[in-house]
Amino acid sequence: MSAYLGIDLGPTAKMKFTDFELSRFSNNIKLRPHCRERDGRFLCYLYYRGHTINLGAYGTAQECNEVYDRALGRRLIRDRKPAGKGYSRDVNGWYKVHLGIGGGKTKYFGAHKTEEEAREVYLAAFNEFKEAQLKKFA
Repeated sequence: MSAYLGIDLGPTAKMKFTDFELSRFSNNIKLRPHCRERDGRFLCYLYYRGHTINLGAYGTAQECNEVYDRALGRRLIRDRKPAGKGYSRDVNGWYKVHLGIGGGKTKYFGAHKTEEEAREVYLAAFNEFKEAQLKKFA
C-alpha cells in the first residue's frame, strides 16, 4: 500500500486509465465555445441569428475546433456589406477612398476626381478583400 503524508490511499492509488482517458489528458486542447464532447465524440454547433446549425460530430477536439473556425469565418464574412460610401470628399474637391480591413485599420486606395470613379474603386477593392478573406477559410 502506498501512503501519502501518513494517510493510506488504499486501492485508488493504483488506478489505471483507459486509452481514451489518457488521450484526453495528453491532448490538453481547449474546445471552442460551441463545441462539446459527448460519448467520446466532439459535437460542433454554430448559433446564428437565433438558429442552431449542426456542423457535425468529429473524432478529435482539434478537428472540431477547425470546423468551427472555418464555419464561423465564412458566416461572418459572407454577410459583410459595404459600410457607408467608402469614400469622402476633401477640401480640394477630390474623393479619397478608404477601406476598413479590421482591427481599426484602414487601407487607402487613392484620390479620384469624380464620385462615380471613387465608388467604383471602393466596390472593386471591397469585393477583392471579401474574396481574399473567404479563401482564407476555404
